[in-house]
This record gives sequence, C-alpha cells and structure tokens, in this order.
Amino acid sequence: YKRTEFSESLSDFKERQLIKKIYLNRYRYYDKLQELHTDEFKEIHKEEIKSQSDKQNKKNRLAIIGRGWIKAGFDFGEFSDRNFQYKAERQSIHFIGLQPKILSKTINPWFIPEEGVEGFEFLIAERGAKYNYEHTKRVKQRCLEKLEHQAISKNILEKAQTNAEQQLRQLFSILLDKEIKGVNFHTNYLDYTLDDLFLDSKTSSNEELLTINFAINHYGSYYKEDKNQTKNITGFLDTLKAYPANIYDESIQLNSLSSRLFLIVKDRLIDTNDQKYFRSIHRKTIVDTLWQTSLLSNESLYNNAIKTISVDSIKLDSSFRKDYELFCADLKRMIGSGKIAVDSSMLGFVKDTACIGR
Repeated sequence: YKRTEFSESLSDFKERQLIKKIYLNRYRYYDKLQELHTDEFKEIHKEEIKSQSDKQNKKNRLAIIGRGWIKAGFDFGEFSDRNFQYKAERQSIHFIGLQPKILSKTINPWFIPEEGVEGFEFLIAERGAKYNYEHTKRVKQRCLEKLEHQAISKNILEKAQTNAEQQLRQLFSILLDKEIKGVNFHTNYLDYTLDDLFLDSKTSSNEELLTINFAINHYGSYYKEDKNQTKNITGFLDTLKAYPANIYDESIQLNSLSSRLFLIVKDRLIDTNDQKYFRSIHRKTIVDTLWQTSLLSNESLYNNAIKTISVDSIKLDSSFRKDYELFCADLKRMIGSGKIAVDSSMLGFVKDTACIGR
C-alpha cells in the first residue's frame, strides 16, 4: 500500500486483507484513516495526474490561431401576435419574449485552399499533436469557444439589441407611414406590463389593476413551460407592491384581491350583481389565486374544482388570509368614506361575506 502502488489495482487478496486490517484496527489502520484529511488524498491524486499528464503530453503541444466571427441578433422563427404590441398613442412598438442571442458563429472563414490561404495558423505543432485529428479538433473547438466568450464580454448582445431597435424603428416608420418613436424588447409579458404601467407614473389605479391581473393570467397561459414562472410572478408583484396603489383616489395596499375589489366597486355601488365576486373571493382558496399560481387561467379546471370541493372545509393559507384582511379593510374604508354605496338588499350579505363590521 505504498505510493508507488496507487496507480495499480489491489488484488482480491490484498483488498480483503486491507479491509480486514481497517475493520480490526490492526496497526492502528482505522485510527490513522480517521486522522487523514481529504486534502491529503487530493494532493496525492493531483501529483499523480500531473505526472501522468506531463509524460503523456510532453510531445503533444499544440497552439493554433483561429479567425472567425460571431453574429448576434433576434430569431423571429416562432414570432406570433402574442410577441407584439403596437401602442399608437405613444407611437411605440413592443416585442415580448424576444431576447438577443448568438445566431451563428464561424471559425476558419478565410480558408481558401486553391489560393493557399489557411483559416488557421499553427504556432506550435509538435508531430505527436499535429497529425492527431482529435487533438486538432479539440483545439479548434476551444478557439471557437474563446471567440464567443470574447464577443459576449465585449457586449455583442447589447449592441445587437441597440442595432435591432434602430433598424426596426426605421422599418415600422416606413410601413406605418408615421414616425415610430421607440422600439422596445421585453423579456416576457410581465416585464412588458411593468414598463407599460410605469411609463407615465409609478402608481397603479383603477383599470390598471385589471391589467395587472390579466398580465399574470396571460403569462401563466403562454409560459407554462417556464421553470421560473413562480419566481417571475413573485418578483413582478413585489415590484408593484413597492409603489402606491389606489382605487378612486382611495389608497390601498396592492394585494392578490385588489383587482377583484375594483370589479366590485367599479360602478361605485355594491348590489346583487357583485355577489359572484364575493363568492369567488372565498372560492379562490381552493387553488389559491391568480396572483400566486397560473392554475386559474384554466377556467374549466377552476369550475370543476369549485363543484367538487366544499368551500366551508377549506382552510385559508397565511398569504391569502393577509390579502383577505386587506381586502376587507379597503372595502370597509371605501364604504365608510361614502365613495362606495351599498344596496339595501346587500347590507347583510356584505357584512357576512366581506367581514364588514368585524
């Protein structure tokens, strides 16, 4: 079991003997094993690998200069109407879900054998490496990888987006026969909605609350395969919650029921037409809420759920309970301020279902 034997496999007999000595702690084998540190094994292994590598590659040195180009831009191969928004009033074009990326990368573009022009130059090419196809292939691949890395480090993607914005702005100005002031690219529909909401002011109010709800619904429907869906929705809401929100100039704290609250008070009167909204608030506990999951974007799934599950038996989770309390407080304050009236036939219903008076 000397260092010189590390590269060799133990015979079955020696292996059994070693295990026996460790198990029985003969010659303090077990104690010594416990005292060893991983770094010692790493260092020994590192030395062995380096030694073998030096011997193996001593005559295999290979250095090549590779020339080429990297092209970056936008792939419109799967472009559809859901990737596009035109804001006529703002004279702006919006592309959603499109990001600049490397479209092609080429190395060896100047290889012209009939004129003796080589695409690659061999700086160091010892015989053992130059005529080994696998070595040459591997080094050329590293040339291509390095070329791409250098292009990205020099902001090729950012430059591709800037160039695309300028070119597309000119193109759409010609097509529409009017000046387009800006072309914008957005990561997804949530990113687009944030920019759209905050373009005039960083405040969410009235119909904009419905826009927020639609954005999450839309994102849940069209980006089902996105592994970061929950994270993106949470980040979207956290950004919105950091800014003021109001309904008819009444300040509210943005939450998962804000859009539902606006639908209830939209006509400034709570009547029998609003009963379905109150009931839906309770039923949202079945599959949480549109603001936390995309499940409700599937209307048939939601309808089947409320038919088969008893609402009374469902426990409110902590996040929904907090939003429910905020909903109650906001509605109560609006009624108290006189901005929202309550139909006499609804007084008892509102009191029971919306915790008014609790």
